[in-house]
This record gives sequence, C-alpha cells and structure tokens, in this order.
Amino acid sequence: MTGDLSHRIVVSRKTFASDIAAICSVGEGKVSAYSRIEGSCRLWSGFQPD
Repeated sequence: MTGDLSHRIVVSRKTFASDIAAICSVGEGKVSAYSRIEGSCRLWSGFQPD
C-alpha cells in the first residue's frame, strides 16, 4: 500500500509531509507483520530548530 501522510512534531511544532509505503503480511485473517517506510530525512528536518 502507498500514500502520503502529514505529521506534527510536538516538540518543534513543525508539520511535515512524507510519502509512505506499508507492507503487511496476513495469516489466518489477522495482520501478522507490518512495516512502514517513510521519508526519514523529512522527519529529521522536522526536529531541527529554525
């Protein structure tokens, strides 16, 4: 699954947007594993002071 998300960093009060990909494994009708991949560079910049 792919898409985009917007996050707000509470400490810095900054908002950043990032593309995202999620990989899910399902077994017996339940999610058995979940991985999320997003733009970590944008996350890092959200924590930086102005």
